[in-house]
Amino acid sequence: MEQKNIGFATELVPLVKNRTKVLTYRLGDKYNFLRIGDIIDVFNSGTGEIFGKLKIIKKERTNFVSLPLNRGEARELFF
Repeated sequence: MEQKNIGFATELVPLVKNRTKVLTYRLGDKYNFLRIGDIIDVFNSGTGEIFGKLKIIKKERTNFVSLPLNRGEARELFF
């Protein structure tokens, strides 16, 4: 069974913890095993520390070309 976890950059950890970051984009098929309803560990990818658990509530496939560059409250920019 695969370990169910997702890492976040150190600067995003506080935003995940205080629930202002509730959406993430992942490139490729690495996380295809995750299903709606899964409870996963989330970790700081800079330190490896697990800092919480999240529930997958929605999953969509998109093309990066379709992402708007200005996403309002977005924390990351795509160029």
